[in-house]
Amino acid sequence: MNRDFISVIHGEARAVIAAFPDAHFDALITDPPYGISLTKNEPGVGRPNWDRSKICFDESFWCDLRRVLKPGANVVVMGHSKTFARMSVAIEDAGFELVDTLAWLHGQGYPAGFRKLDQELLRVSGGHVPLSGGVSQHRAGQLF
Repeated sequence: MNRDFISVIHGEARAVIAAFPDAHFDALITDPPYGISLTKNEPGVGRPNWDRSKICFDESFWCDLRRVLKPGANVVVMGHSKTFARMSVAIEDAGFELVDTLAWLHGQGYPAGFRKLDQELLRVSGGHVPLSGGVSQHRAGQLF
């Protein structure tokens, strides 16, 4: 592999982008902050508070990225299932076309609001859902 054609750039996105001329990059792979606070990156405990940034919802940010991409460049953007729709709108409003969407769905626990999911399923089904045990005895997605 010829590594002269591959660059990994690390830094604050807006500052890094401003340093490049128009139509400079062939492709973009990015994982911007999700605009939520699911991680433990809290101010005052020695870690950056990067995941609360709302940059992924900012149309002007995506316009800045579009400026430095060559016409027809491919873009791969990682996002969070809770904020993906808002981010997608900002990307489209900046002039990009969403062609495909991939989702990595995995069960790793469940939100606190679904701890009584088995009871809610029984309620809305009129008691006709065959459940074996409570949700607390099963992993998420394995209710039946």
